[in-house]
Amino acid sequence: MTPPESNRQVIVDFPLSWRWFSEAHHVLPAIVLDDLTPLPVADARQIDTDARNRCMEAPIAEFTESFSAEWDAADSVRERLIMLPIAPEQQVLVSWSADLALVTSWRTFRTYWDAFCYPSSDDVSVWDPNAAWTVCYRHFQFIQVRMPPEMKIATPQSGRFHLHDVTYSLLRGSDVQRDGMYLELYAAASPDGAPLAEWFYSDITGAMVLTEYEAGIPSAVADWFQWRASHWLPVGARAI
Repeated sequence: MTPPESNRQVIVDFPLSWRWFSEAHHVLPAIVLDDLTPLPVADARQIDTDARNRCMEAPIAEFTESFSAEWDAADSVRERLIMLPIAPEQQVLVSWSADLALVTSWRTFRTYWDAFCYPSSDDVSVWDPNAAWTVCYRHFQFIQVRMPPEMKIATPQSGRFHLHDVTYSLLRGSDVQRDGMYLELYAAASPDGAPLAEWFYSDITGAMVLTEYEAGIPSAVADWFQWRASHWLPVGARAI
């Protein structure tokens, strides 16, 4: 999907790059900017029909999910996007119009969705051309998702996460001996048995450390677990 190097447009020349460099908007980290590959206009035009067809407006019942995507609730939207069964490293197309499109990873889009989707002006299509799913952002601050039946969407319930017939739960507590707080992940509807992983916040160093007790935790669950840790453990903690 990524175009050859000779066809790449320098990111700073991309017409929407002002959004990602200006302090008044969203200053994206260098590592994120490196994950953006603008498409030449000719290539953007080639995918425009697919973009428009995939996000053609239709009765809400024809979409797998539809939810509000307001900027003042960016974290809530981000969490909803994390729930979608799309691999974080999956390369996706992001199209604004016949002349504006780029390639990035799903992780980058879902994390910085509000840097890509501006209300009033933007209708954005996000998809993998080799898959049947599509995420459509509407300029009236609404997101609609099309997913084939075999792609099950996770359902978050605050401290629970349901994915592929497994319900994951969390347990938070303080640890006097280690001088900090922990958040544990369990593969059960209630914290029981041995935890799969733990995020620990140290009162001494101010850092958060992840310990995985079992391998093979689904990426969507791991991302949700980290997201919860960043909110449930002390503000300002640094993940290492």
